Amino acid sequence: MKTAIVWFKTDLRLEDNETLVKAIAQSDQIIPLYCFDDSQFTTTSYGFKKTGSFRAQFLLESSQDLDNNLRQLGSGLIIVKGKPEVEIAKIAQQYKAFKVFAKREVAYEKNTERLVQNELFKMRCELETFSTSTLYHAEDLPFSIKDIPDVFTNFRKK
Repeated sequence: MKTAIVWFKTDLRLEDNETLVKAIAQSDQIIPLYCFDDSQFTTTSYGFKKTGSFRAQFLLESSQDLDNNLRQLGSGLIIVKGKPEVEIAKIAQQYKAFKVFAKREVAYEKNTERLVQNELFKMRCELETFSTSTLYHAEDLPFSIKDIPDVFTNFRKK
Protein backbone atom coordinates (compact mmCIF):
# COMPACT_ATOMS: atom_id res chain seq x y z
CA MET A 1 0.00 0.00 0.00
CA LYS A 2 1.37 3.41 -1.00
CA THR A 3 0.92 5.84 1.89
CA ALA A 4 1.51 9.54 1.36
CA ILE A 5 1.38 12.60 3.58
CA VAL A 6 -0.28 15.82 2.50
CA TRP A 7 1.49 18.63 4.33
CA PHE A 8 -1.04 21.43 4.54
CA LYS A 9 0.48 24.89 4.91
CA THR A 10 -1.49 27.95 3.81
CA ASP A 11 -3.82 25.83 1.68
CA LEU A 12 -6.09 24.69 4.52
CA ARG A 13 -9.00 23.55 2.38
CA LEU A 14 -10.25 20.44 0.62
CA GLU A 15 -11.90 22.03 -2.39
CA ASP A 16 -9.71 23.31 -5.19
CA ASN A 17 -6.57 21.91 -3.56
CA GLU A 18 -4.21 20.74 -6.29
CA THR A 19 -1.74 19.24 -3.82
CA LEU A 20 -4.44 17.01 -2.34
CA VAL A 21 -5.73 15.98 -5.79
CA LYS A 22 -2.21 14.96 -6.90
CA ALA A 23 -1.64 13.00 -3.67
CA ILE A 24 -4.92 11.12 -4.04
CA ALA A 25 -4.09 10.23 -7.65
CA GLN A 26 -0.69 8.76 -6.72
CA SER A 27 -1.45 7.09 -3.39
CA ASP A 28 -3.56 4.42 -1.76
CA GLN A 29 -3.71 6.11 1.64
CA ILE A 30 -3.43 9.80 2.57
CA ILE A 31 -2.23 11.15 5.92
CA PRO A 32 -3.32 14.82 6.23
CA LEU A 33 -0.86 16.84 8.33
CA TYR A 34 -0.47 20.40 9.58
CA CYS A 35 2.61 21.57 11.47
CA PHE A 36 2.61 24.67 13.63
CA ASP A 37 6.18 25.73 12.90
CA ASP A 38 7.95 26.97 16.05
CA SER A 39 9.97 29.46 13.99
CA GLN A 40 6.78 31.26 12.94
CA PHE A 41 5.94 32.08 16.55
CA THR A 42 9.13 33.89 17.48
CA THR A 43 9.96 37.60 17.69
CA THR A 44 12.05 39.18 14.95
CA SER A 45 15.28 41.05 15.63
CA TYR A 46 13.19 44.23 15.29
CA GLY A 47 10.93 43.21 18.17
CA PHE A 48 7.88 42.21 16.09
CA LYS A 49 6.08 38.89 16.43
CA LYS A 50 6.23 36.88 13.22
CA THR A 51 2.68 35.68 13.86
CA GLY A 52 0.34 38.03 15.65
CA SER A 53 -2.71 37.08 17.67
CA PHE A 54 -5.16 37.54 14.78
CA ARG A 55 -3.09 35.37 12.42
CA ALA A 56 -2.65 32.74 15.14
CA GLN A 57 -6.41 32.69 15.75
CA PHE A 58 -7.02 32.36 11.99
CA LEU A 59 -4.60 29.41 11.79
CA LEU A 60 -6.28 27.69 14.75
CA GLU A 61 -9.76 28.16 13.29
CA SER A 62 -8.68 27.15 9.78
CA SER A 63 -6.90 23.99 10.91
CA GLN A 64 -9.90 23.07 13.08
CA ASP A 65 -12.25 23.62 10.12
CA LEU A 66 -10.02 21.48 7.89
CA ASP A 67 -10.01 18.73 10.52
CA ASN A 68 -13.83 18.89 10.75
CA ASN A 69 -14.14 18.64 6.95
CA LEU A 70 -11.74 15.70 6.83
CA ARG A 71 -13.65 13.94 9.64
CA GLN A 72 -16.85 14.23 7.63
CA LEU A 73 -15.03 12.18 4.99
CA GLY A 74 -13.87 9.58 7.52
CA SER A 75 -10.38 10.98 8.02
CA GLY A 76 -8.90 13.70 10.22
CA LEU A 77 -6.00 16.11 10.42
CA ILE A 78 -2.83 15.28 12.33
CA ILE A 79 -1.65 18.50 13.97
CA VAL A 80 1.88 18.75 15.31
CA LYS A 81 3.96 21.59 16.74
CA GLY A 82 7.70 21.98 16.36
CA LYS A 83 10.27 22.08 13.60
CA PRO A 84 8.68 20.78 10.38
CA GLU A 85 11.86 18.93 9.37
CA VAL A 86 11.67 16.96 12.62
CA GLU A 87 7.91 16.50 12.99
CA ILE A 88 7.14 15.63 9.36
CA ALA A 89 10.00 13.13 9.25
CA LYS A 90 8.61 11.46 12.41
CA ILE A 91 5.14 11.12 10.88
CA ALA A 92 6.59 9.89 7.57
CA GLN A 93 8.55 7.23 9.42
CA GLN A 94 5.58 6.27 11.60
CA TYR A 95 3.30 5.72 8.60
CA LYS A 96 6.07 4.45 6.26
CA ALA A 97 5.15 7.16 3.76
CA PHE A 98 6.71 6.97 0.31
CA LYS A 99 6.09 10.64 -0.42
CA VAL A 100 5.09 13.97 1.14
CA PHE A 101 3.01 16.30 -1.02
CA ALA A 102 3.03 20.03 -0.29
CA LYS A 103 2.52 23.49 -1.69
CA ARG A 104 5.76 24.87 -3.17
CA GLU A 105 7.17 27.80 -1.25
CA VAL A 106 8.42 30.96 -2.93
CA ALA A 107 10.04 33.04 -0.18
CA TYR A 108 12.05 32.49 3.00
CA GLU A 109 10.00 29.36 3.73
CA LYS A 110 12.08 27.66 1.00
CA ASN A 111 14.69 27.04 3.70
CA THR A 112 12.22 25.03 5.79
CA GLU A 113 11.11 23.16 2.69
CA ARG A 114 14.76 22.27 1.92
CA LEU A 115 15.33 21.06 5.51
CA VAL A 116 12.23 18.85 5.32
CA GLN A 117 13.35 17.48 1.96
CA ASN A 118 16.81 16.64 3.35
CA GLU A 119 15.35 14.74 6.32
CA LEU A 120 12.90 12.84 4.12
CA PHE A 121 15.66 11.94 1.66
CA LYS A 122 17.51 10.14 4.47
CA MET A 123 14.43 7.92 4.85
CA ARG A 124 13.99 7.41 1.09
CA CYS A 125 10.82 9.45 1.20
CA GLU A 126 10.29 12.04 -1.51
CA LEU A 127 8.99 15.60 -1.10
CA GLU A 128 6.90 16.62 -4.10
CA THR A 129 5.78 20.23 -4.26
CA PHE A 130 3.27 22.01 -6.45
CA SER A 131 3.01 25.63 -7.42
CA THR A 132 -0.37 26.66 -6.05
CA SER A 133 0.27 30.31 -5.16
CA THR A 134 -0.78 31.73 -8.51
CA LEU A 135 -3.92 31.70 -10.60
CA TYR A 136 -2.10 30.10 -13.55
CA HIS A 137 0.87 27.77 -13.73
CA ALA A 138 3.78 29.36 -15.56
CA GLU A 139 3.83 26.48 -18.05
CA ASP A 140 0.15 27.10 -18.91
CA LEU A 141 0.74 30.69 -20.03
CA PRO A 142 0.93 31.40 -23.78
CA PHE A 143 4.14 33.42 -23.19
CA SER A 144 7.23 33.16 -21.04
CA ILE A 145 7.39 34.76 -17.60
CA LYS A 146 9.95 37.28 -18.85
CA ASP A 147 7.38 38.44 -21.44
CA ILE A 148 4.48 38.80 -19.02
CA PRO A 149 2.45 41.96 -19.78
CA ASP A 150 2.73 44.84 -17.31
CA VAL A 151 -0.99 45.63 -17.50
CA PHE A 152 -3.76 43.17 -16.64
CA THR A 153 -5.85 44.03 -19.71
CA ASN A 154 -2.97 43.02 -21.99
CA PHE A 155 -2.44 39.87 -19.91
CA ARG A 156 -6.13 38.97 -20.19
CA LYS A 157 -6.20 39.53 -23.96
CA LYS A 158 -3.19 37.26 -24.50
